[in-house]
Amino acid sequence: VSIRGLEKIDPHKPIILAPNHQNALVDALITASSLKQQPVFLARADIFEKDVVESILRWMKMLPVYRIRDGYDSLKKNEDIFRQCVDYLETKNTLILFPEGNHGDKRHLRPLKKGLARIAFEAEKKNDFNLGLQVIPVGIDYSDYRKFRGRVSVIFGDPIEMKDLEESYRENPQKGLRNLNMLIEKRIGPIMIEIPWEEFYDDVMKIRIVYGDRFHHRSGTGEKRILDRFDSHKKLVSVLGELIENNREKALSLAEEVRAYFALLRKLRFRDHVAAAAPYSVASLILKSIGMLIGWPLYIYGMLNNYLIFKLPEYYTLKRIKDTQFRSSIAYVLAFVLMLPVLYTIQTILVGVFTHSLWIALAYLVSLVPAGLFAINYSFWFKKLWSGWKFTILKAGKSTELASLLKLRQSIVESLDEITS
Repeated sequence: VSIRGLEKIDPHKPIILAPNHQNALVDALITASSLKQQPVFLARADIFEKDVVESILRWMKMLPVYRIRDGYDSLKKNEDIFRQCVDYLETKNTLILFPEGNHGDKRHLRPLKKGLARIAFEAEKKNDFNLGLQVIPVGIDYSDYRKFRGRVSVIFGDPIEMKDLEESYRENPQKGLRNLNMLIEKRIGPIMIEIPWEEFYDDVMKIRIVYGDRFHHRSGTGEKRILDRFDSHKKLVSVLGELIENNREKALSLAEEVRAYFALLRKLRFRDHVAAAAPYSVASLILKSIGMLIGWPLYIYGMLNNYLIFKLPEYYTLKRIKDTQFRSSIAYVLAFVLMLPVLYTIQTILVGVFTHSLWIALAYLVSLVPAGLFAINYSFWFKKLWSGWKFTILKAGKSTELASLLKLRQSIVESLDEITS
């Protein structure tokens, strides 16, 4: 996680943070963990239905917010929730509210609801617009919504002073609500990846995969820091947007090449980084293979001692959770809130009982997380090594599909070099 703009938050003022919402509970956890203070945030009421889940969410300082789909009568409960939020703001604390009102897996801002604006104006109205409340947009961008140890950028935007909206609200409350939402939209756009072209959405995302790093280096920033990458990807998306709007024929031609390239990747069971790293040195592959053999015992140790934590949440979410954006959230709660502390405690006690040594048990406990991380990284390294060998064998066999794949990628890169220059 990389954070920018945290200095814009005044700890002595009541704050409402307004992040874009793409990844369910993870968005709330990422935003909250970026702060020094303990915030309270609202979440859709239907996830509070089960007692165990409600207890966990309440412990995480979450309050339910009700929607029409929860039943018309349940909307009355929002009045009490909103009053609690106003009371909380009056004690100069921080709320996290998602202005879109729901989450979606596309990188663009959906129409904003009025819930956040209502709470903000209710708090100021109750205090005759002297509360000093600020609304701060937050842009969150993930390298991958579900991948463990993916990259995330969190950018805090410029504060919106509610005092500045007093006149429009007193003139017409609905106008005040609209003005606040317009300001949030205006200030959150520059701090998130915005891909509004539905027809080309998947193509733009794939171009980020193929060309993102190259564009990042060509833009003059050699750093691979997450926020630097965000900035360069933001520029790349902007350039592609100009192409889509001004030269649709060329954009369609590029999109067709990108689609054909990724179809070949799927057929050969490769990912783009395999083609990007080619060609491979046989000597290097042999040395890496030897290194993998040396690391095999540690991988087995890390995997066996963390197997249930790795596999059960993944299996459960794939089978039981239909909303794909909730899978990483549920997996997080299962793996790290529930399973990890319980299983690590049980395993450590068993090791202590069998070895009759407190020090061995403690050493075992300390080793669990590093060994688990090594096991995960080892699996990534193994997949890359396997792909490198497979690529080298196909190239030696003069595979026509592999040749087409490389030719397509080269053509895409050359076209993008021309477009972005």
